[in-house]
Amino acid sequence: MSRKSDDMVVIGEGNVPLDRIVAVATGRARVALSNDEAFRSRLDRSMSHLRRMLKSGGLIYGVTTGFGGSCGTQLSADQARELGQNLLRFHGCGTGDPIGIEETRASMLCRLLNLAQGYSAVSWDLLEQIVAFLNKGITPVVPGQGSVGASGDLTPMSYIGAALAGQREVFFNGERMPASRALEIAGIQPLEFSEKECLSIINGTSVMTGIAALAFDRSLRILDAAICGSALAVHALAGHAHHFHPAIFRAKPFPGQERVAEKLRGLLESHKSPPPEASEPEMLQDPYSLRCSPHMLGVLADALDWIGPWVETEANGVSDNPIFDVETGELLTGGNFYGGHIAFAMDALKTALASVADMCDRQIALLVDTRFNRGLPACLVRIEGKKRKLHHGFKGIQVTASALTAEA
Repeated sequence: MSRKSDDMVVIGEGNVPLDRIVAVATGRARVALSNDEAFRSRLDRSMSHLRRMLKSGGLIYGVTTGFGGSCGTQLSADQARELGQNLLRFHGCGTGDPIGIEETRASMLCRLLNLAQGYSAVSWDLLEQIVAFLNKGITPVVPGQGSVGASGDLTPMSYIGAALAGQREVFFNGERMPASRALEIAGIQPLEFSEKECLSIINGTSVMTGIAALAFDRSLRILDAAICGSALAVHALAGHAHHFHPAIFRAKPFPGQERVAEKLRGLLESHKSPPPEASEPEMLQDPYSLRCSPHMLGVLADALDWIGPWVETEANGVSDNPIFDVETGELLTGGNFYGGHIAFAMDALKTALASVADMCDRQIALLVDTRFNRGLPACLVRIEGKKRKLHHGFKGIQVTASALTAEA
């Protein structure tokens, strides 16, 4: 995790953008709960609605009833707390290597944002415990294989919930240790969950969304690197900048594609005179992986334009069930735990990234292969050796290169 900063992300003052979620996940920002009275009042009213229904003996799915097909089984208010603890135990069946610390922190922040909306009837203690974990660098150990899907991130979130109560394991101070020990070192009391909190902490899309937020951020950097790499490849191979002429992209105006072409033109801008006309037919246009780089990179650029808002909406939304209408006190059951938007967005992102990776692979193949690299050294490795002149592709342009071999 990156070094810590005094930068602060305040929860309860509107949507938190993806770059701020990433800043918390990577340790570049801390977290605080807003002191706004309206924000705190909303959360308190949500809890009061829950207390009222428990006192009156009302049916609350997953709190005073069983789960799924067992929702017809009614429980007393006294049994509700035990039900929640059993829910955490039941879902503690993950396996495999842990997901990354940054991914876990992003997931914790997404859950905090979810619960802070005031629909879930959870206590201040729960929100403050998540904040304390994030700020002190206590990260639950979350197995990488488990239930991440349509009915919520039940298994991975159960490990986060259990750690808040001092159970299972965490990463802390560069070590993997029992959560109880980490809380003792950090001076934090284990959380005692109220009736609905075990269900609220696990029931939703926070893990898939936290991972998606980091994937989105990394994809932005991959896009930028691929644009710069493409410009370098065109330059190294004495390619044609006119493949990126604005008129080409006005003719098929995908916004991301146009932005990529514009950036490539800027990177390839030269104060020297352009090379003469190509003297060989094969030099009339550059290979596909160079000439079509804005089109291939444009798919990723355009996809990120809609993927970002989708992930940000999910991160700041409520994926719990059931929820309370804070204004009326009405208990509502629905399906906000469904992760279809994130799954669809990540499938699209995966496809776009795969095409970018394939393009970069083809560009590298051009650069290292003397059959196609227009006189560059074989494998781009130069050593002292016999000199020879090689044609660089354009009339009147010659480069001198060595006869090259690479040492194994």
